[in-house]
Amino acid sequence: MLVNLAFFDYRYRGLQVGGIEPTVAGLPIIRTVNAGRARTYGVDFDMSYRPPMVDGLSVNGSLNWNRARYQELNNIPCYTAQTAAQGCTQFFVASANQTAPGPAGAVLANGQYGFYTGQDLSGTPLIRAPEWAANFGFSYEMSVSKGLKLQLTNNNQYSSRFVTFLAAQRPGDDQYQRSFLKVDASIAIKDEKDRWEVALIGKNITRRYTASNCAAGNYAGGNIIGDPITGGTTPGAAGVSSVGCFTDPGRAIFLRLMVKPFN
Repeated sequence: MLVNLAFFDYRYRGLQVGGIEPTVAGLPIIRTVNAGRARTYGVDFDMSYRPPMVDGLSVNGSLNWNRARYQELNNIPCYTAQTAAQGCTQFFVASANQTAPGPAGAVLANGQYGFYTGQDLSGTPLIRAPEWAANFGFSYEMSVSKGLKLQLTNNNQYSSRFVTFLAAQRPGDDQYQRSFLKVDASIAIKDEKDRWEVALIGKNITRRYTASNCAAGNYAGGNIIGDPITGGTTPGAAGVSSVGCFTDPGRAIFLRLMVKPFN
């Protein structure tokens, strides 16, 4: 049995992050900015074990607890149609039209009508940094006939929920990827000298669709009704922004033939 336990505490200055700016022609714009300060600390544990009573069996597992927060992050652009009530409360820009009651949806600050353009996300979680992550599985190899071996493998990946893009709290927490469990498995027939192998491999066989890269934007309404309002009291007639993501692969099945003629 092999066991590893590690504690870590990282502190960053100037960590580059991607902020979602208001959409242009229905497409989100990502601007790279520097976080003032960020910290991540936690515990890593992993183990592997070959039980002596079962020849050819190996089990493994790892568990990670991680607390990651932006300690100072106050220069993030507001996403499309984010209102002041949703956290868009920094970097006020006065409107050219100051006739009462001002432009539609404008807020009144220091006696002037205008709109906010930024949000303070200090204290929020780092993107793509789940608090809990785990991997566990096994590999079992046995002889099935003279000159042939059978190998069975399994690996399981668990992740607690994590942030997929920078934003203050949104309705339904839709800036989060929910917790998930993905399962991989394979079965292989191989030569006892590992000169060839035929394997059937299944990836994400439970077909969990997940995403790690998302953005918020008014993809439909802004193109039809007109530009949404950002940094004011209302999102405007175009309505609130929705979330669009690049999804990770779903279920995949492979048949692999491997030849090692010089073994």
